[in-house]
Amino acid sequence: MSKFLEPAREDNDRLLLSLKDRQLRTLFATTLDAIAIADDQGCYLDVNPAACELFGLTREELLGRSISEFAVPGFDFQAEWQEFQEQETVRGVFQLVRGDGQRRVVEYAAAANFLPHRHLSILRDITGQYTAQQERQQAEAKVQELTRELNQLRPLSELEQAQAQLRESQQRLESILGSIEGVVWSIHPETFETIYINAAVEQLFGYSVADFFSNPHLWQEMIHPEDREIVTAALPRLFAQGKVKTKYRIIRSDRQVRWVLVNSSLVYDETGKSIRIDGVTTDVTEHMQSKQLLEKLRSIFPGLFINFGSV
Repeated sequence: MSKFLEPAREDNDRLLLSLKDRQLRTLFATTLDAIAIADDQGCYLDVNPAACELFGLTREELLGRSISEFAVPGFDFQAEWQEFQEQETVRGVFQLVRGDGQRRVVEYAAAANFLPHRHLSILRDITGQYTAQQERQQAEAKVQELTRELNQLRPLSELEQAQAQLRESQQRLESILGSIEGVVWSIHPETFETIYINAAVEQLFGYSVADFFSNPHLWQEMIHPEDREIVTAALPRLFAQGKVKTKYRIIRSDRQVRWVLVNSSLVYDETGKSIRIDGVTTDVTEHMQSKQLLEKLRSIFPGLFINFGSV
């Protein structure tokens, strides 16, 4: 009987491996995150379409190229590569130089020897988020600097000049906040009433800016019922640590469910009293769908993929 069963087992094994390979290839080709596989020297052996888009090169142009070729000047590739192979799994932020010379800020997660002598990297472009955050911080610092100078000035001509500069900086800040894809907001730390919110709120949440000013409870009402405990648990950490990052689902006005990542920080006055909570909310639905697909593949190939740190 075993002689007859053995060929059937082999056929089933081949069918299972073929199915796993098709699932892996589907993920590799369709995921929104860039995936690259390198050899022991750090040269690319395979890349998916998202990686080609990130690097600004075709697959043929990328294969055989070294990771070091896409690093900024001064980057010690050999030391970083050796440390990566010793740690086996790493994640972080990396400045990538595209094929056309443009620089992009990418978040990455990598696994060494996911197959013998094969090293996997998953990369995500966070340039827009990183740049917007830097510009916002610079603009806010400029506004604060001009406000302090304004309070110290007395001659009318200097006062008018400082007021004009302050208006210009405030307008620039408004322009930056308006151009950010994520929802930029400020709320009162005790009443949670909206102090500021940019126009991007309508695209993400489906509610108007006016809706948030007229209903201070709208923030809580949008949270998916199954995720409200996540948000409730994050508040004590925010007041204790000053900053907190939270990921949960919201229900839009049209009843669509979206995943959001919320970066919140507590702002204090000169006496140390908290005066508002500032935050940026970004839509991470597509990345969560990719992550869920990765989790499915991880169950098929244990140890093959690793999680991103932030999303």
